[in-house]
Amino acid sequence: AEKRSTRIVKEEVWLQAVYAPVKDETGRVSKVVKIATDVTADVRIKMAINNLPVAVTVSDASGCLVSATPPAVTLLQMFTGESTSGSALIGRKLTTLFRNPQDADKLEHATRSGEVIDTFIQGHHLRLQAQPILDSQGGHAGRVTYWLDRTQEVSAESEVVAP
Repeated sequence: AEKRSTRIVKEEVWLQAVYAPVKDETGRVSKVVKIATDVTADVRIKMAINNLPVAVTVSDASGCLVSATPPAVTLLQMFTGESTSGSALIGRKLTTLFRNPQDADKLEHATRSGEVIDTFIQGHHLRLQAQPILDSQGGHAGRVTYWLDRTQEVSAESEVVAP
């Protein structure tokens, strides 16, 4: 369980704790040992990601969703046709969220290539940009993907160009 605490310097700190019962000779719990780990940096990173005003997803090496900003959850829900919570999307492979296999292929290409890709998926003009997350040995640990829905922008551009 994670618990918020306050350090002596009045700075907020987040702890992840594990509690282990200690039994006496008769098998009864006589005390509890708590092992706490400071996870403040991890919690601050999660809070920063959750407060981004843009659609960003983080996926692991196998392409499963690890984290998504609220705008990304809204966008992904549009594609899945589901009104599930963001937490229901976590752990799912991003490519399985698309009804059309060709759309999943477009996403896969964008996330593998690292290129900025403009594509059309399920009625939306999207700009996708993915960057790899590398582990300490330089191996592929996942990716961060920026999703920009340009549908309104492209529509406005076409209206200006149209005679």
